[in-house]
Amino acid sequence: MAKIIEFFNSSTPLGSFPALQPLNFTLEQNYPNPFNPATVISYTVGAIRESSVQVQLTIYNASGQKIRTVVDRRQIAGRYSVVFN
Repeated sequence: MAKIIEFFNSSTPLGSFPALQPLNFTLEQNYPNPFNPATVISYTVGAIRESSVQVQLTIYNASGQKIRTVVDRRQIAGRYSVVFN
């Protein structure tokens, strides 16, 4: 099961993304926990003048290997959840 969750790359400066950027975003603690068969990952995308932004949520294992991209689409501002099984 994946242990590391990444929502954008926190080391990448926001100014380097060519498209519109959210004013803010949050990635909340998943539940029940990453060691169960399925876990819910919740996140929030901030508003940009009613525009959508590209959101990519990728799961990595403890070795840094990419497991799966669970979200890769344009989304408007709001709160979202995805189930990772």
